[in-house]
Amino acid sequence: MRAMDTSDESILGDLPAFGHQEELLALPDTRTQTVRTGVAHPVAHVRLLQVSPHLDHVFDYLIPEELSERARVGHLVRVPFARGRREGFLVSRDADAFDPSHLKPLSTVVSAVPLLSTSVAREAELAAEQLACNVSDLLRDAVPSRHARAEREFLASADGEQESVVSTAESGDDAILDFYSNASSLRSGLSKQETHFFQINRVAGAQGDICPIISALVTDALNAGRGALVVVPTSRRAHALARRLDDVLPGQCTVFTSDQSPELHYRSFLRIVTGESPIVVGTLAAVWAPVERLGAIILVDENSDLMRFRRVPYARVSQIAAIRADVEGASVVSLGLTPSTQMLARIHSNEATLLVGHHALSEAPHVSVPEQWIHTEGDRSRIPSAAFSLVRGALTHGPVLALVPRSGYIPMVVCAQCSRRAQCGVCDGDIGVANRLSGFTCVRCGSDQGRWRCPYCGGHTLRARRFGTHRTAEELGRAFAGVGIIVSDSQAPDGIVDEVSADPRIIVATPGAEPRAEGGFAAGLVFDSRFLFGSRLRSQQSFLDAVARVAARVRSRREGGHVLVMGGAPRHLVSALDQWDMVSPLQQTLDEAMSLKMPPFYVWFAISGRAEDIRTFVALLVLHERVRSSGQAAPTLDAVEHEPLLVGGVHRVSARLALLGPVKASREGEVTVYVRPASPPSEIDQDGTAQWLVHEGHHVARAIRETYRVYSARKAGKPLKIMADPDL
Repeated sequence: MRAMDTSDESILGDLPAFGHQEELLALPDTRTQTVRTGVAHPVAHVRLLQVSPHLDHVFDYLIPEELSERARVGHLVRVPFARGRREGFLVSRDADAFDPSHLKPLSTVVSAVPLLSTSVAREAELAAEQLACNVSDLLRDAVPSRHARAEREFLASADGEQESVVSTAESGDDAILDFYSNASSLRSGLSKQETHFFQINRVAGAQGDICPIISALVTDALNAGRGALVVVPTSRRAHALARRLDDVLPGQCTVFTSDQSPELHYRSFLRIVTGESPIVVGTLAAVWAPVERLGAIILVDENSDLMRFRRVPYARVSQIAAIRADVEGASVVSLGLTPSTQMLARIHSNEATLLVGHHALSEAPHVSVPEQWIHTEGDRSRIPSAAFSLVRGALTHGPVLALVPRSGYIPMVVCAQCSRRAQCGVCDGDIGVANRLSGFTCVRCGSDQGRWRCPYCGGHTLRARRFGTHRTAEELGRAFAGVGIIVSDSQAPDGIVDEVSADPRIIVATPGAEPRAEGGFAAGLVFDSRFLFGSRLRSQQSFLDAVARVAARVRSRREGGHVLVMGGAPRHLVSALDQWDMVSPLQQTLDEAMSLKMPPFYVWFAISGRAEDIRTFVALLVLHERVRSSGQAAPTLDAVEHEPLLVGGVHRVSARLALLGPVKASREGEVTVYVRPASPPSEIDQDGTAQWLVHEGHHVARAIRETYRVYSARKAGKPLKIMADPDL
């Protein structure tokens, strides 16, 4: 490899010589041969679990005669691999193999029942192609770890061969769907084996109670002879919803959540995979539940941060739901106070139907900012006089809900001199105050910060930047002496409160921990609203979600319900909430995303790792694109070592791919680059652009996946973090 020119400013740097690209991307021989033994269909095609990216494919094994009856498609098996044994799923069985002379025999069949359905196996393949990940990573979430005792007891309690239990049911809540527009289209979609997408924008008050709505949706699916799958953000909500559904549809609902013990989790899965349960309610991984004749996938609060997997491949639940719906001919129903940008894009392109509540405005409370109240112009205190007036009047009629962005006492402080965020000198954690009597400590490592000095200006005085729920409860308690105060958050002594009575009191909660009140809250307060904005692309959506959750729990405007939003909230968003219009402000976000070539229209991938590993990966990606575009072998890696691809800004990797970055990653010592489709040709019209974006999105995913396999096979560097549709 030639020496690098030190005068070149490229950040790609020295790259290892891997040989020629035709060697890197050499395709295996795809010709198969027929294997003949005393066993019918003697070749088992096995998808191994926990393998490196370049080994994430189906392997062939020979089925011994003694295992022939037990080795069925979908069973968990154990096979010889390298110098040991590895578990995997038998995904198909026939008599064809690529290299019959080297077939090793299957070691054993582990599970007594087929755990991986044919449809889920196919869906995992498609998802891996779109997410640029391993199929085995997806199967880890789709099929829980086997629990031998639970399997034995389940089979012992089963009476012979289990039959599918998709039955009909009567619903007393079906009329609630008529409160929403396009309800007939929704019912029609649930009754057909076709893929449909629906967005139900919940309203405030009783008409927005998700339990009757979901009960009606599930019942319609059952009456059409189909199963239903409901995914919610938290286990607490899943259990509460399952109890409500069990009252209407007794014995047909299975809870499938992450907080279950391994034995109970596996037992619940066996009920689903054997067809005992036509209804599944659960969290994240429940989106993979193998419900027979799946007809409806219902996503509750799709915008929640908890509706995304926290490990490889970091998929959104909505991405998996869309793939499953396409394969199984099911309907996806997103139920929330605001639509996600992905669903809004589908509505914009007529791929999804929007259901909006009739008379939704009359069910919602008034929403305003303090400046809209008389005698409060210029009142900039954290709790303005308008808030005291509202709470004082509301407490005569019932409880009041106060939303605070962060839990704790003072979770964040800044330098009083230069206003930079104060961080611990030991671990770089935020400095805060745990309670009224404590001093400044690091919220991460707990070290005392009494002698802290600002590394930027040398200042040593700190001031509060954010106030938490406990400090807010203390302030409200002093202002309204004698009124009960309840704190609902993960750090409170009583934890998260689900429901409170109609007695006059003040409930202080963090986003997502808001309880419901009997008869609704008389009023609502939203503190420090400027901190409710999320990442740049989803900032308005995060704000609307948080405030709408408060408004949905407050009594209607005809009953005097009012929500006061304090702390710098944009007027146009508050006005949209007051009109209960969640689509119009998000449409602007959607238009900006299109003009900026961002999701949901453009497929983006974030690749994170050490700078030297990212350089190697990008160089391999360049070579991959050159081979694909020319159809010929590309030169070695040193041909791209001086190309200025990692110096910031936007660069074309090829005619089809654009590279952005690098930027600092969330993990210390790492950087992130983004890959997306390049700009569409100018001659394509609007309809053609939509088709082009879908096609190019698949190309980006395929290019990254194939490149990472080469990177893994050559051990070119440490593992990289690859995320589809990152938070931007």
